[in-house]
Amino acid sequence: MSREFRNMPGLLKWFVETMLSGSRLDQVSGDFEEEYNEILRDSGYFKANYRMIGQILKAIPSLIEIMFYGSIAMLRNYLKIMFRNLSKQKLYSFINLSGLTLGMTCSILIFIFIRYELSYDRFHDDTDDIFRIVLQQRQTDNNGWWYGTSAIMAPTLLQDFPDIEYAVRYSSGSYNIKCNNEKFWESGFFFADPEFLDLFEFPLEIGDPEYALKEPNSVVITKEMKEKYFDDVDPLGEVLEQYYNGKYHTFMVTGVLKDIPENTHFDFKFLASFESLRTMVANPHDWFTKWGYNNLSTFVKIRKYVDPFILEEKLSDYGYMVNTMNVSYHIQPVTNIHLQGKTFGGAEAERDLGNIYIFAAVAVFIIIIACFNYINLTTARFKKRAKEVGMRKVIGAGRGQIILQFLGESVVMSFTALAFSTLIIAILIKPFGITIGRELSLKSMADPGMLVLLISLTLLTGIISGIYPSLFLSSFQPAKIIKGVFASSTGNPSFFRNSLVTIQFGISTILIICIMLTLNQLNYMKTKKIGYEKEHIIILGMGDDIKKEHKTIRSELMKNPDIMNVSASAGSPVSIGWYEKPVWRGLDPNKNIFIPRLVGDRNIVDLYGFELIEGRNFHVNDESNSEVEYILNETAVKTAGWDDPIGKDFGFRGELNGKVIGVVKDFHTSSMRREIGPVVIELGDLYYFYCLSIKVSGSNIPENLEYIKKVYESFSPEFAFNFTFLDETVDDFYRNEERLSTVFGYFTALAIFITCLGLFGLASFTTESRRKEVGVKKVLGAAVSQIVGIFIREFILLMIVGNAIAWPVAYYAMDKWLQNFAYSIKPDIMVFAAASVISLLITVFSIGYQVLRAAYVNPIESLRYE
Repeated sequence: MSREFRNMPGLLKWFVETMLSGSRLDQVSGDFEEEYNEILRDSGYFKANYRMIGQILKAIPSLIEIMFYGSIAMLRNYLKIMFRNLSKQKLYSFINLSGLTLGMTCSILIFIFIRYELSYDRFHDDTDDIFRIVLQQRQTDNNGWWYGTSAIMAPTLLQDFPDIEYAVRYSSGSYNIKCNNEKFWESGFFFADPEFLDLFEFPLEIGDPEYALKEPNSVVITKEMKEKYFDDVDPLGEVLEQYYNGKYHTFMVTGVLKDIPENTHFDFKFLASFESLRTMVANPHDWFTKWGYNNLSTFVKIRKYVDPFILEEKLSDYGYMVNTMNVSYHIQPVTNIHLQGKTFGGAEAERDLGNIYIFAAVAVFIIIIACFNYINLTTARFKKRAKEVGMRKVIGAGRGQIILQFLGESVVMSFTALAFSTLIIAILIKPFGITIGRELSLKSMADPGMLVLLISLTLLTGIISGIYPSLFLSSFQPAKIIKGVFASSTGNPSFFRNSLVTIQFGISTILIICIMLTLNQLNYMKTKKIGYEKEHIIILGMGDDIKKEHKTIRSELMKNPDIMNVSASAGSPVSIGWYEKPVWRGLDPNKNIFIPRLVGDRNIVDLYGFELIEGRNFHVNDESNSEVEYILNETAVKTAGWDDPIGKDFGFRGELNGKVIGVVKDFHTSSMRREIGPVVIELGDLYYFYCLSIKVSGSNIPENLEYIKKVYESFSPEFAFNFTFLDETVDDFYRNEERLSTVFGYFTALAIFITCLGLFGLASFTTESRRKEVGVKKVLGAAVSQIVGIFIREFILLMIVGNAIAWPVAYYAMDKWLQNFAYSIKPDIMVFAAASVISLLITVFSIGYQVLRAAYVNPIESLRYE
């Protein structure tokens, strides 16, 4: 082409050749050349270029029109060819479409879940400027992190830090609520500053947010509580009574909140004014004005121009400056609390960021397997498309057009899979949400961010699926195709295809190993001895009337032969919640150690079955001894550095007020993600007691509960009967792992199924393309087992290589995951071997039918077919 425009400048020549590619260049190149040369001869070089540019600019609209209609026609032709090929190869088309549909369904479900988890507390205005204050005890043996702060913290911060715009406090708990003489036990009762409604995006449906929490004894309720307590009655001005510190306190409803978003770590049902606590707490002056009462949460909002890292540095030494308690304060973004909210002494995060990474990896793995299926089946059938490519090249199609055609086919297939995936997700989104413990809906797919993600995922899937087949098929030379030589400049397709199959085997084996080890770890956590009895123990909340009469109530309850033991305490082994600084002789005064105190009566050790390994238990029937007695666990003894702990002086808050009388075996007070820490079991009095533990026989549970309720209400008619089973509380530690392992298992099964689909399609094509070879071998006397070996040997070899790659990868991944648990299993070689056996069975199952069908076919039919 350059010869036709040899006299033109390079840039002008390139422009003409680009605009007039292919046949259009042949049609008009002579006219352009003749006119250009004539002007060049008559008027010179400059005028020829000038006139030619003018001619080209005039021609551009017509050229664009030609190109547009030509592109539409080409696209229509490509679609026609694509659907024709799909209809001819129904089995392979079904496998490709099914694999992509299932892969995209799994991936989209996972991405919906991940996006939901990452969206927690991001709906607030200026959410990136909102932080929770956490403190850390310095020089501690147990990290010393705590999310609680003192009531004086918020006003002091506002006074000392002009960079802080808001500082609000809230205290939460579960309380007895009475309305219209009906009693209920409610969790999620918050006391909050009025600015709470300014700082966080929780708008009122009824009421004025400026005054809703301003006055003492005012309360704002959620719509759920409004319907529960007041039904259709206007709740403003209505009264609720809350039992706190030995008596009922009256609260007037001043507002109703709009629906609270699910994606928030705040779980309140009631928002009462913080000022109400001044008339409710036992020692209001100290509680509001002194440091050290770290039992509420403080949130701050910094001003726009403030760097959070600078505020963090200023806060690090602030604790020692204001209260000399040797603590440092830190800030935690509100958006991190849900996934990264673990704090010592506080509740663990409901979700773990590490699990989000795991699910993201699973989504990527599944979509990769689906894409590899498409690539394998497309390249395996290259001979059937090679002649089509050759003919297109002969009639003038460039390689770019052919690449575009095959890429277009894969992208159209990908968007078709997206359409089917959307229908499946519409059916599965609710059950999936229930399984994962979230209220997910299809509306999340209409979110602009999610739409961008879906379109990007679909395009990427189509491009990944089609890029190698398009490059491979477009590289054939027409002359060689006509001669029957199918050589490609992109390399050996069989080697590439085998590599992808090997990776598929590897990914499947990795997922199998991971789910097996996850289930083993979950089973280990649920069956490992935790150091006390948890079955058939009922925990009851106690009001002041029950406290005073707990011994009488115990005697009454023990009249029932199904009730084995009763004990009053300040908590249970899994909800101690009372951390204090101990003291013993020889303790370094500069060392900060905080130990939980499980304060109970004389029956607590027997009821929970703590194993005494040294010393003695509390004397059950001897109440004449008024000396404070302590029983330590093994870790507490090690912390104190004692070889012989019995008889040692011990106490809390700087006072050696008792002696160690016994040592029990270590027991778990939280999930096995945490190491067992020091615990002190202390013989206390009713001042500390707020729960009653009742051990029943295990038979007649409903009747026993009814009996307990009757006794309970006879002593405390004003207090709502509420109870929990200890074993359910312990099981809740692992509810999250159970849910995630269940979902992980489903996705692993689907990933294996997609792999099976690909292997089935590949085996189907392989046996079909080698029918003549099979026929010849059978004529020469080959047995069925030999024929089967021909086909299965290659797949088994690929499986072995894939497993060899999978083992170290799976071991590394699971070893990292298991490090999240202080008590975990060790990856067992038998699990890896079992995963390989499963992988082998998957291979045999996937290709067995096609191989056996090929082996038993009549050789005459095979040879006639060829």
